Amino acid sequence: AIGQAEVIAVDFKTNRQPPETPEKTPLLYLRQMAAYRALLQAIFPGLPVRCILVWTETGTVTPLADALLDSHSPQAQAETAMAKAMN
Repeated sequence: AIGQAEVIAVDFKTNRQPPETPEKTPLLYLRQMAAYRALLQAIFPGLPVRCILVWTETGTVTPLADALLDSHSPQAQAETAMAKAMN
């Protein structure tokens, strides 16, 4: 959803049980949402991008904090890979 004040990216996860906390979201989903967020930030500069997972098995809605997604962003992954390669 693209509004005047923010962009909201929602991804529906079917036939999956929601994690107990957003931090326990499977790594694959965190990386996926971080990548979506990075792309949307590039397309809509200046607008905050919020990411949310909806677990259809239970109807649970899980907002993902910026700090959580920052640690799984494409840039963070590249920096981690570079640091590992240098060691």
